[in-house]
Amino acid sequence: MLNPKNYKLEIKQRANEYRNANSYNNAVKEYLSAILLDKTDFESYLGLGISYKYLNRVEKAIEVLKKAQELNKNNAEVYYELGLCNIILGQMCQAMCCLVKCIQLDKENLNAQIQLGIVHETLGEEDMALKIYKKIMETNPSFVKAYEYASFLLMDMEQYNEAGKILSRLIKVFPECIHAYLGMGICYEKLDNISSAKRCYRKFLSLSDNNVQTDMVKEKLNKLGISTPAKHLHLLNV
Repeated sequence: MLNPKNYKLEIKQRANEYRNANSYNNAVKEYLSAILLDKTDFESYLGLGISYKYLNRVEKAIEVLKKAQELNKNNAEVYYELGLCNIILGQMCQAMCCLVKCIQLDKENLNAQIQLGIVHETLGEEDMALKIYKKIMETNPSFVKAYEYASFLLMDMEQYNEAGKILSRLIKVFPECIHAYLGMGICYEKLDNISSAKRCYRKFLSLSDNNVQTDMVKEKLNKLGISTPAKHLHLLNV
């Protein structure tokens, strides 16, 4: 006779395999079967909530994740997933509470810190977002996302010199980061340092296989055929 505990573990294992293979509808069916056998199974509720999220059933995902939260109030991952779901729904204050709780439980969760920065950006709190990104760069200098989000935000704020400096640091950490060269090119172009912009765009073209972006950069280079005097020369060289 099949042991019910082993049977539940088999179902949950299948559910996890389906979820890892991005087969979320099948994962949902298996997680629901596991929960029918054990309505206190935190892991199945968590997996079910994540699967609903990827199926764009975000409100249902939040409902299930809250059940998981009730079963385990000290699990960082469930707060992280709740934070992501609230971001998707545009519920930034709820997202912030969940992400802060996640970080309190898991101070090494860099993705949660990045998402918290995004929440601050969305709420118009750019200084707080930059503070978070820069703190990550200081404590985890190899974490590429922090450089990218900081530079993107600074470019949106038209602070191209500061954005360029961060992208220069990123290139030193990760020389093959293609988008860093594209960002540097845009910053130099905005600062009228055309020769440096061309150099960055050419480096981007030598690395990129994205046809849409390479066509855009080629068009930029064609438009930059005539050099203009550089106004700002104090960005770090690539």
